[in-house]
Amino acid sequence: MRIIFFGSSSFAIPSLESLLCSKEEILTVVTETDKPGGRSLQLQKSPVKLWAAKKRLPLLQPKDLKENSFLSELKSLKPDLLILISYGRILPPLLFPIFPNGGINVHPSVLPRYRGASPIPFAILNGDRETGISISRMTKEVDAGDILFQERVPIEPGEDTLQLSERLARLAAPLLVKAVQKIAKKEADFIPQKGPVSYAPKLRKEDGLVDWSKSAEALSNQIRAFVPWPGSFTYWRGKRLLIWKAEPLPGRKGGKPGEVLSLSKEKGLEVATGQGFLLLKEMQPEGKARMGVGSFLAGHPVHSGETFSCHP
Repeated sequence: MRIIFFGSSSFAIPSLESLLCSKEEILTVVTETDKPGGRSLQLQKSPVKLWAAKKRLPLLQPKDLKENSFLSELKSLKPDLLILISYGRILPPLLFPIFPNGGINVHPSVLPRYRGASPIPFAILNGDRETGISISRMTKEVDAGDILFQERVPIEPGEDTLQLSERLARLAAPLLVKAVQKIAKKEADFIPQKGPVSYAPKLRKEDGLVDWSKSAEALSNQIRAFVPWPGSFTYWRGKRLLIWKAEPLPGRKGGKPGEVLSLSKEKGLEVATGQGFLLLKEMQPEGKARMGVGSFLAGHPVHSGETFSCHP
């Protein structure tokens, strides 16, 4: 199969590796344009762009997916199939007729659950016990196409979005090769999505604010869900404090939400919530690096009775 691959994030790289090792032909890789990032706001290349450069694969970075020159270039390659994985933009339907076999999308959820940009964070945020990979036909409606393959996996206790993303990316790679082979042999059996539809919209920075009136379990899920983006944050002594790792202690009672009840350099900070305590184990003070609780307490003395707040 002659493939044009749309992808940007590191989630797509295991699938690209698997395709490259198969008999399929990657005609070109299409990835997002370079974007300013970091404290210096220097232009950042996508992980897929860096990977494609190492493999010496042709690369396109269109600013406008409807531009005639871009469409003409795709047509000139005479592709068979479009593959989309974590590209970062919605493809206009006018692209689809270029591909005789249409397009397929690899999505990290069990569709129709969590259509949209943030399926992995929302699965963890909502306390789901399992998630998975769906390979579906691309249609005008995002993530709504018929399903070719689905595979479910449990969400491990304590697993955050970054860890689960890496595991799902590895799961997706061989499943994608299998899907491409089925399509090439005209043996692909697509079936309509079944079940209630839910959505996982793009996360915003402000979504990470910790609401201490929630339960310790809910806050633990949030902290895991928002690694690496947007992070979960609270305010301490007027400054923002990111919380990267925490453990719920659901049976504990006492204190008001956000109040520090006890502290230990070995175990962590016990903070009261709306229900139970939350044990903070890894933090990041404003303007500094992530650090374990021992390092944090060594440089930032915290006192029992202090309160973490939802505002500066």
